[in-house]
Amino acid sequence: MRKGFLFDFITFLTILSVAVGGMDQFSFPPARYAAIGLMVLLSLILIVYEPHACRSYARNVSGLTIMTIIISFLLILSPGWSPFPILFFILSAIAATALPIRKAMLWIAIFTTITLIIFIWFNTYEGLINALPFTAGYFFFGIFGYYMVRAEEAHKRSEELLAELQTAHRQLQHYAAEVEELAITRERYHLAREVHDTLGHQLTVAVVQLEGAQRLITSDPQRAALIVGTVRDQVKTGLGELRRIVATLRAPQEEDTPLLLSIQHLINQFQEATGIQIKADLPETLPSLSSPLRQSFYRAAQEALTNIEKHAHASQVNIRLTQEADYLTLSVEDNGVGKQADNKGGFGLMGLKERAALLGGSFEVQPAEQRGLRLVFSAPLQYSEETDAR
Repeated sequence: MRKGFLFDFITFLTILSVAVGGMDQFSFPPARYAAIGLMVLLSLILIVYEPHACRSYARNVSGLTIMTIIISFLLILSPGWSPFPILFFILSAIAATALPIRKAMLWIAIFTTITLIIFIWFNTYEGLINALPFTAGYFFFGIFGYYMVRAEEAHKRSEELLAELQTAHRQLQHYAAEVEELAITRERYHLAREVHDTLGHQLTVAVVQLEGAQRLITSDPQRAALIVGTVRDQVKTGLGELRRIVATLRAPQEEDTPLLLSIQHLINQFQEATGIQIKADLPETLPSLSSPLRQSFYRAAQEALTNIEKHAHASQVNIRLTQEADYLTLSVEDNGVGKQADNKGGFGLMGLKERAALLGGSFEVQPAEQRGLRLVFSAPLQYSEETDAR
């Protein structure tokens, strides 16, 4: 791990200072020349090996070993007090930056042992006294180098975390934009379903009844007038539904009505408007249902009856609402021609599939046992109202 220009500059400045100050220790030129050669060799090793910059443990250890031997020879060449032990300060810092802390402390102990042995060997008690400041210096520079590395690693980690946070912030902004777009799209689908399920249903019933009234104008004007009156009521109801949707974009009044009452009211309206008989098999009671569940099952029954009126040409309809374990199932079966316009993906059945998926349930269109079709809408009772199933 390279510490940069400043670290290298201080290292070689220290070596140069030690070399200049240590030359006075040699009275014989051969010893001086040997010391100069060793100092040059030490500098070259620092340049080539760079143990503090290398990630290879073996290379770091070999570099420290060679440099330790070189400094030991310098101490032997200058018995007594000399500045050459200062070179171990450099190695202490390098060991702390290049090796794990325990191994670095082991190397510093080796530097201390070498210094004590050489100083005591040549000067006994005085050598021991002279070696103590250097020993303290070895550990000081080792600990200083260790915390310098930790500080640099912490700084690097903080920069990485900052970059990650900036990236996460950009991603969150992107996700927020996507969520906003999805919310808008979902609200559009919700509005489309509401218009189709309410106003579309009312207008479909009105069109069918007006067609019947048109055929009866000449043959049975009284019956035609009654039908027109019924259509008028249907249109008024549709306008009321439209006003509520436009004003609040919420579900119609049936959302707050118990499901059994809503379905029974729908059955009565359908029979009165179409003359088609409905056999209803409804439970006496139901557990408390969430608003999305009540509304979705009501819309499923409404859509099924609307399709039957428009396309099935049926004379009999069976509606069954059952609760089994934690599931509620609505089945609407007719004895018609077995054809519904929405059967191949029209908007009404598509809306029911969406509602079922949002509730964690299912929606299927099946052939009836005799003739006609059966629509089956089911969903779990334990629906979480945190999910928007509108």
